[in-house]
Parts: sequence; structure tokens; C-alpha cells
Amino acid sequence: MGAWLEAYEKLDDARKVNVQRWIHLNKFIAKTLQIDEEAWFEDWVGEAMQNPFDYSFMAEAIPGLVEHGLGTDDAMEAGESFQRTFDPASIAPKVPLSAENNLGRFSKDFQEQVAAMLERGDPDQIALAPSDVAMMQKLFPSQKALAKLKRPDFRRVELRRDHAEEDMVAALGDDTELLRVHVLEFAGVMGRKVV
Repeated sequence: MGAWLEAYEKLDDARKVNVQRWIHLNKFIAKTLQIDEEAWFEDWVGEAMQNPFDYSFMAEAIPGLVEHGLGTDDAMEAGESFQRTFDPASIAPKVPLSAENNLGRFSKDFQEQVAAMLERGDPDQIALAPSDVAMMQKLFPSQKALAKLKRPDFRRVELRRDHAEEDMVAALGDDTELLRVHVLEFAGVMGRKVV
């Protein structure tokens, strides 16, 4: 860990922010998976960093992985990666965001628009229905501005994707930000079932 800290201190400010976001995202993953943070970084992330491009651990999770050659020594030597010839979505069932539907609590239109925004980056912004704003308050209780929003303002809430920062932003029509989270964290929270 000492070597990581030394390398971090040598980075420029923009890269330090990216590292901080990466650490925050991994803390979120550990919390979601209910794995101790230290164990997540030491055992899981550390193992992955010591063995880049080794996806063999996914063999049990994705049927047909071995048949496609990913995670094998031959694939590693050939430089096989998800970005080049192998698409894990091609052998795993695809579940659109709207099918998750958080037990049906979001409107179908909203979910389809969010899925399109996450996958393709369009539409540029989405006007939220009051019921969708109320559900987002439940999903993101730590976002104080959103949590304290009064019902009369629910109709003015819009969701957009900030491509420069890779964040999802919910704001009132006058650009008062209510929520700003990284796009991966947003997608993870939106796919979570709410009880």
C-alpha cells in the first residue's frame, strides 16, 4: 500500500481526483457485496491487479466462458480482453434496466429513458414524474438536497448525464443540483431492488 501512496502523491490534481473516485467506487462495491473494505482491496482488487487480463474467476458466473477461451493462458498470451474480440454479454442473458424495475416502483418510460441514457448517452436529459422523484429520494437518501426537496418542486426535476465528469446529475430546471453520482454507482443503485 505504501508504493500506491507514493505513486498517488506524484499524480497531478486531475488524476488524483480520478483515483479518489475509483477508491470511492470500490468502497461502494465492497459495501454492496458486504465484504470488508480491507479484504476487498487486499484480496479481490489486489489479486486482480497482480493478474491483469485473467478472467478465469468468472468461469462459474458466465456459462460458456471457457469455451470462448477467455481466462486461459493462451488467451492471456494473445492479449485477449473484453475490449477486443470477446463480449461477455453475448453469452450471458441480457436483462434490460426496465426489467429490473425496482419492483415496479419507477415508471416504465423513465426506466427506458434511463437505460438509453446509460447505454447510448441519449436523450440528453429526462424530465422526471413526481412519483419517480419520490422513488429517487428513497434510493439516494444521503443526497441531502434531493432528500429535502418539497413536493411542489418535484415536477421541475430533470436528470442528465455529465459526460465530462461521467456523472449522473438530477437538478431543478434552474440548474440547482440535487444529486450528482458517478454513472456506474448510479446504474448499480438503480438496479437494486427496493423494499
